[in-house]
Amino acid sequence: MLENSLAVVNSKGGVGKTSIVANVAVAAARAGWRVLAVDLDAQGNLSRDLGYHAGSDEGRALLQAVVAGQPLEPLRAVRERVDVVAGGRHTKRLADLLMVQALGQGGDYSLEETFASTASAYDLMLLDCPPVFGPMVRDALRLAHFVVIPTKVDDGSIDGLEGLADEISDVIHTVNSQLRVVGVVLFDVGAGDTRLRSETRAELDEMLEGIAPVLQATIRHSRRGARDMRRLGQVAAEYERAASDAQPWFLDRSAPSFSSAAAGLAGDYEQLTAEILQHLGNHRTGGARGATA
Repeated sequence: MLENSLAVVNSKGGVGKTSIVANVAVAAARAGWRVLAVDLDAQGNLSRDLGYHAGSDEGRALLQAVVAGQPLEPLRAVRERVDVVAGGRHTKRLADLLMVQALGQGGDYSLEETFASTASAYDLMLLDCPPVFGPMVRDALRLAHFVVIPTKVDDGSIDGLEGLADEISDVIHTVNSQLRVVGVVLFDVGAGDTRLRSETRAELDEMLEGIAPVLQATIRHSRRGARDMRRLGQVAAEYERAASDAQPWFLDRSAPSFSSAAAGLAGDYEQLTAEILQHLGNHRTGGARGATA
């Protein structure tokens, strides 16, 4: 287990894992934390959220480090105090090798051993996990100290959490007794859906009692904001600043337009980051920085 590592996990895609990793990474860095963001998903979407798509090695560095024992060289200074280990098509090859190893058909690969020396240079390592609970995710949870679980509030997403909780419990009881669940994050919820949030919290509290609390921070729905941020390679705080700096449409009809939820989204991610860092600050021993974003 690596003391400063946090995995963002769900077996369902499109529930905000990558968005949370990108936004928490930048917000934590703004608070003074040195952050390493790791993309373990072959889709490599973290490269779009953080705007380094053109410079991504698509997971080559991670594959070579795990398989050949080469020193892991992150992509440096994607943001101030934020480095990245990219994912992509080479990550699919790594996932295949970990599956072969899990089936007992050869291989001696370990994400924990690969990241052990690299992680010590950072205050926080965030793991963006793929949406399949296979050997890649299990190996990520073997090395992680903390885990966050984002979810949407539809029945399909909620139903899947019970099985995910069982998988995480199995990891805790078999390979990583120090893994701690920070909590569940409600993602893509309408800003005005107060009753829906309340009902979902109550349902999850009952379903996951003693396993995972529901965090207070909620990430609001904004289709326009989500699309714009990924296209621009900006996190919510950067998008909000761009929106506030833009000329009003009635002064310049050619000026770019932004989602009306820009400020709200930035606030949601700031609150989530503060809540996560507070939790980590309460549990980590030595080397932890301040717990507010």
